[in-house]
Amino acid sequence: GHGRHHFWLGLGRFELLEEAASFLGTTEAELREQLEDKTLAEIAEEQGKTSQGLVNQLVATQTKRIDEAVDAGRIADERATELKEELAERMQALVDGELRRDGDRERNRFWHGSNSPRAPPPFGGPPA
Repeated sequence: GHGRHHFWLGLGRFELLEEAASFLGTTEAELREQLEDKTLAEIAEEQGKTSQGLVNQLVATQTKRIDEAVDAGRIADERATELKEELAERMQALVDGELRRDGDRERNRFWHGSNSPRAPPPFGGPPA
């Protein structure tokens, strides 16, 4: 029903950003600014952290929030289990920048990435 998405909104992107900022040793305001043209994963690496470390941190925090919501009777156990199962994937997507609203930038990044020297040539190289 209606409650499903609302619960995620309750956990809030903002709280996630706050959490990410504290993990990265920056402020939420600075983080938002950097997120204009970078992903959380890229910012983490610039700060000498790993994106996986950040994902783990966010998953741990959200798990705690979910447990608190269950204790408070706001959500049922089985809903909590579902949420936790989705957590790692959602946090990974958030850190990788896949939850960005503008698909264009993602597409540009993707194409831009294909031309980088590190990427393997598409379809195994130029036609013979």
